[in-house]
Amino acid sequence: MQESRTHSDGDVVAHAITDALAGALGIGSLGDYFPEDDPADQDARSIEFLAGFRPVMERERAEVVNLVDCTVFCDGPQVGPVADSTRNNIADRLGCDLRRINVKGKSNDGLGPEGQGEAISATVLAQVDVG
Repeated sequence: MQESRTHSDGDVVAHAITDALAGALGIGSLGDYFPEDDPADQDARSIEFLAGFRPVMERERAEVVNLVDCTVFCDGPQVGPVADSTRNNIADRLGCDLRRINVKGKSNDGLGPEGQGEAISATVLAQVDVG
């Protein structure tokens, strides 16, 4: 497997959720708020990007109203055993009700790089309300 060349710790869940929230608000992407050339974020914990994005959501008067649903595609590690703690971390960083966060894993059944253990990817559906 090729080693990740990410600026932060490369947490695919935190990156995908931050991107989805920015997209849902129509205000860019993760890189617009946490650029790879910013030395302050070198080796950062990606979950803290969610905490850092919270003031952006507040400025936009936006909140997670229904859900953030994240599906992680990978052959391993298993997502199920860490799903609850991941959900708690996300809800805490976003300041929203735990019931509005869902995280689940799919194996991709041996198909593609995710299914063969060569990659991890995530898709996120984020529903926000802008006041």
